[in-house]
Amino acid sequence: VALLSADETQNRKQIRSALYFLQNRKNRGGPSGWVEDPDPKSTPVIRTEISSWVIVAHLRSLRSSKVWDPGEEPRISALVSSYIDELITWQNSATGAWSSLPLQDVQYDRTYPTTMAVWALTEVCLTTQVDKHRQSRAAGALKSGLTWLINSYRPGYGWDAVPQRHTSDRYEGLNFQTFFVIENAITSLDEFSYIKNLPTYEEMRREIVDQIHAVNIAESSEIQSTDLNIQGKPCWATFLSYPWSLILASQLSKEHDLASPDRRKISAVARIEA
Repeated sequence: VALLSADETQNRKQIRSALYFLQNRKNRGGPSGWVEDPDPKSTPVIRTEISSWVIVAHLRSLRSSKVWDPGEEPRISALVSSYIDELITWQNSATGAWSSLPLQDVQYDRTYPTTMAVWALTEVCLTTQVDKHRQSRAAGALKSGLTWLINSYRPGYGWDAVPQRHTSDRYEGLNFQTFFVIENAITSLDEFSYIKNLPTYEEMRREIVDQIHAVNIAESSEIQSTDLNIQGKPCWATFLSYPWSLILASQLSKEHDLASPDRRKISAVARIEA
């Protein structure tokens, strides 16, 4: 994804090699998807977050027009379409959230996999190489996922890694990435622009701006969540303030409805001239 955000022409060979590697690493000898430990001797544990990252990368490669030759695009589009279908079926239809594992149960709903799934489905809706029917299904799942994320926000704290267990911990990296994903959806897709008018959204943005301005990027450290076991499987997650604080600051600094003092604050963080 990082290479696709840079010069696709210069990095074309590396991007194609990486995407082929991911395609070949998809687990086929049991549960379908990507496992966190590719060791064939280990029990396959499919992770929603990995599948979402793979979808984001493939869709951005399709939109690039510099990665694949025209004759290759139908095969890549068919591949990523199957990945999208799997991701949608893993959603908890009762809540709109995703688990780190392909399980539909409210006790396994988690913030990070939902954040990544929402990002992936936003990319689906932005990619014309995905058929309209599949985009419509993705938009429905995306709306439910966005609603869950917004409703799961805790004023004064942000998002819990495990929403069923409120703690006093603040996961700044998770907060920044999740709000970036929400912003990306509502600024890229007109059908979700109504979210900007929600009181909850304005409260979230106000707190996020203050958090970004207060975080010392140079001293940001990893925050390890140790409470992510699902059915005995340790679904680890590490939330980093860097680089998500810079990415989000860059995005927010372009918003015209943000008060000038706030825009100057976040522009300073991202080293962008207001």
